[in-house]
Amino acid sequence: MNYTRKQIDTLLTFLEPINAYDREETVGELCEKFDLESRASLRELLDRSFFLDPWYSNTAIPVKRTMASTLLTAMTDPAFNFEWLTQDADGTFALPAGVGTGRSRVIYEEIYRAVYDHWNDELQKTDLKLPQPEELDIPPRRSHLGDNAVQEERDQR
Repeated sequence: MNYTRKQIDTLLTFLEPINAYDREETVGELCEKFDLESRASLRELLDRSFFLDPWYSNTAIPVKRTMASTLLTAMTDPAFNFEWLTQDADGTFALPAGVGTGRSRVIYEEIYRAVYDHWNDELQKTDLKLPQPEELDIPPRRSHLGDNAVQEERDQR
């Protein structure tokens, strides 16, 4: 993959609050309150630990723009390997226990949806136009099929 170290670090920043590397116990306590296999629960965790946390939510607009732009680039790159990002890209990052293998793309889909929901209005003022999540083949938030069925349906396409 042709991504810079800065771009990789930017993408991992979204997951920093749930980075279990050398913090297995504290991150584990936080994450055990959520079903990390559920999109809705994962989104709630991301909102609480990143998007609504004062440390991250007060991020300057230019930084949010860089983060969102980097995320959009990865989301629209069919060759981008999200599993590599969350498992092998950095020696100081680890997903918490309970996050199943093969879920890294789903995690970043929910991050994108959260970026869109929380930052889109601010980002539009900087002329960064984010496509709606559905335009990136991210399933609608409330699918009657459930998480697993939506993923299976997408895998069949």
